[in-house]
Amino acid sequence: NAMPTWSHLPPDSKHAVIAYLKTFAPKKFARQARAKVVPVPPRKESTRESILAGKQWFIDIECTKCHGMSGRADGPSTKTLKDAWDNKIVPPDLSKPWLYIGGSKAEDIYRTLATGLTGSAMPAIEGTLTEDQTWDLVNFLMHEFIDPGNNAPR
Repeated sequence: NAMPTWSHLPPDSKHAVIAYLKTFAPKKFARQARAKVVPVPPRKESTRESILAGKQWFIDIECTKCHGMSGRADGPSTKTLKDAWDNKIVPPDLSKPWLYIGGSKAEDIYRTLATGLTGSAMPAIEGTLTEDQTWDLVNFLMHEFIDPGNNAPR
């Protein structure tokens, strides 16, 4: 491996190296410092009604354009998706939660939906759906793709 381990460095030295590396892209790291922290409200109970409402939101806010109705990254827009640097990208297959960039716990999904994913085609839905509606969408995603055995009726 060409990248040496930092395990021998004390924490102060590690932070100094990181601070130095950040000087190579000051605008990028200045933007990160201004990043908004999105608090995650308490989770709404995952009921049949919530899951069905979430499925409808999945369709209505056009998640299917990228992820497809099956969640397997087979939506009609997948052929034309590009990241912020104009590179072709493929949305994640929602049935493979171990590949989720932001994490696959319900709170992680909520945060990813609310903030989007910088550098990707995943938009923020904050302001599009209420907290309650966002939890409906999370409950649908959890039920359908992440934890299909959660015993809530389909």
